[in-house]
Amino acid sequence: MKIGLTTRAAVAADAEAICTVLRQAILESCVDDHRHDPAILDAWLGNKQPAQVAAWIAVPANYMVVAERADGIVGVALINQAGKLALCHVLPLAQRQGVGKALLDAAEARARSWGVATVRIHGTINSRGFYARFGYLNAGKDKTCYGVDSDLLWKQLDAVPGAQGGNKRFCSCNSGNSQ
Repeated sequence: MKIGLTTRAAVAADAEAICTVLRQAILESCVDDHRHDPAILDAWLGNKQPAQVAAWIAVPANYMVVAERADGIVGVALINQAGKLALCHVLPLAQRQGVGKALLDAAEARARSWGVATVRIHGTINSRGFYARFGYLNAGKDKTCYGVDSDLLWKQLDAVPGAQGGNKRFCSCNSGNSQ
């Protein structure tokens, strides 16, 4: 963890600051995805409101984590008990400083504590490399609920480093486990 950076569980009082992070990160860092299209932006940003964020925090099956420094919250991630990393965003001015990795580590740790074996996320164009550096594999293209083409990325949390099967697609068809 970078000096001066801490992660902690989000609380309802963080909702407004979290919305600022989400909105600024999407507007400035996801331009290749939304291309300033008003319809996409309205859909993507429409639920990034303090009351909605507070509701997400309150859901027991969710874990929202914030990264903060002395100047306030600089990043946020949300994972649920189904293994969906619903969001992971960092303020543009705090990117490439270890904030995203700290959030991802915290979200994955919570998933492991829940017994989640696989994490998945709809990755943006600019997030591909970030997730690949931390072991996420690309299972192909998908469309998000707000109309953006995305990469369906996934990571096997209980994988043994160097084990066979690192390139398989996101499915349980070869695992012998029924879900």
